[in-house]
Amino acid sequence: MPTEGHEHAHSRTLNGASLILEHLVQAGVDTVFGVPGGAISPIMQRIRTHPGLRMVVAAHEAGAAFMADGYARSGGGMGVCLVTAGPGATNALTGVAAAHLDGVPLLLVSGQVPAHRTGTTAVQESTSECGVDTAALFRHATGYSTRVPDSASLPRLLRRALSLATSQGCAVHLAVPSDVSRAPAAESLSVQPAPEASGGPPGALAGDELAGVLRQCRRPLFFLGGGARRALTRYGDEFRQCVERMNIPVTTSVRAKGIFPESHPLSLGVFGLAGSRAARAYSAEGIDVLIVLGSRLGEWATGGNTAGLENARVIVHVDADPTVFGQVVPAHHAITGDAGAFIRDLHAATEGRAGRKSDRGFPVRERPEVAHTDSTGRLPASVLISEFSQCMGPDTDVFVDMGNCTGWATRYLTVDPPGRIFIPTGLATMGWSCGAVIGGKAARPDRNAVALVGDGAFLMNGTEVATAARQRLGVVYVVLNDGYLGMVNHGESWESGADLDDPFYHLGSVDLGEFARSLGARAVRIDSPGQLLKELPLALEQAARQGVPYVLTAAVDHLEPPPYGERFATVGSDR
Repeated sequence: MPTEGHEHAHSRTLNGASLILEHLVQAGVDTVFGVPGGAISPIMQRIRTHPGLRMVVAAHEAGAAFMADGYARSGGGMGVCLVTAGPGATNALTGVAAAHLDGVPLLLVSGQVPAHRTGTTAVQESTSECGVDTAALFRHATGYSTRVPDSASLPRLLRRALSLATSQGCAVHLAVPSDVSRAPAAESLSVQPAPEASGGPPGALAGDELAGVLRQCRRPLFFLGGGARRALTRYGDEFRQCVERMNIPVTTSVRAKGIFPESHPLSLGVFGLAGSRAARAYSAEGIDVLIVLGSRLGEWATGGNTAGLENARVIVHVDADPTVFGQVVPAHHAITGDAGAFIRDLHAATEGRAGRKSDRGFPVRERPEVAHTDSTGRLPASVLISEFSQCMGPDTDVFVDMGNCTGWATRYLTVDPPGRIFIPTGLATMGWSCGAVIGGKAARPDRNAVALVGDGAFLMNGTEVATAARQRLGVVYVVLNDGYLGMVNHGESWESGADLDDPFYHLGSVDLGEFARSLGARAVRIDSPGQLLKELPLALEQAARQGVPYVLTAAVDHLEPPPYGERFATVGSDR
């Protein structure tokens, strides 16, 4: 983290803008994403010459928020987004909410008109007196949102926001009037890092007792959610040793996909929407002990198919948020705490002791059919994703967008750590990956960063390719181009029998390759089986070496049904 050459915030009195930037550096931030504007100009003027911070100017505030989100997910720290007042803040709302609902620490700093002009209908005023009250608006989409009333309050409110974001894993928002940014601020105190959650031993069901229960059970199951990602990153070896000793199969939510190696013999793959039939089959045959780590067990995680889970004889649910217990399935043993502490305790209780014997095999995960093209020469997306999977290395991060691409990736992409996959299931936001992949690459330039996105979502936020080109960030976009808003097209066809060739959801004849080239990317068209196996590794290598984004547009069959049957059934029944 580059911190040499600038003065620490506690050494002298700074103006508000500089104080904010020094706190960000102390919090471990080295890159900030945003879009400039008048109300935020005092901070922009400071950051453009700051030796410890890189400013990435995005094409749109939503893209900037998505970038900050991807930066936090990939780097494991906090993402920061700077936008102006009024429309700058409201444009960022979707991206901030997406991060918040997935437990991603993100700070949004929005500008605001000077305090003395409050209520005067100043340009882009967004206070409780005039316009859209953005501080109030963001209280519904973050863990904390407030308007800074004066320079004396800035250090205290800034420290509170940073502490909440990092300790609770949430998005936070500060609306900072431009006069507060320019005025001298009180002496700053160093930012204290959030303490690591310990969680302690697993409560009444201690490690030894749980280990005994697991040895005696017939059909146990570990269910990993997105809240266990950090724990598995740190204690993945200990967890793997536990499940191997006890011969316990593992399934995950969509958001937790890949935090346990999916090629492992004990992996059943993803349980939730578009998930593995193997996981569903195992659950349907009955579970006697279920251990849930870090999942709310919502529709994305379970696909609404909870009967096999809730009928387990013993259900242990571990989560940092106690409000999730019992919402979807009963929690016979509800443990509020850190999944990492739970894993450490269970590992110690099982180490060097006899494991669980089982004479029953586990269902085999499915694979796509042999490659073929349709009458128009388009590829099945399922086969294309299988080829994508063969190109994933241990240094690859995949940022998956929302739409049919989510279902194909969930079912057919095999992810093994340290390879990683990120999916924004909290708000299920289309266009997210277009910015998130840029933030991910900025946080971890040593890793390959790939966005898997549909053509509809790419048309929403694909202009951020220009941001990657300007910043010389060698990211790669794989665009599933079926010419339609595919998920809704198939959903309505499933529900009502609508013709999939009906042009109602057709996207027109957009040349996505020329679009990408106009934004500064290199573009390649994928239209034959096996071609991705050659072109994707080449694009990853050249993008990293040249610092140029690559866009691979794959012509996929719009008639191939995505693996969303249970979701379509749910939507069809909500009438």
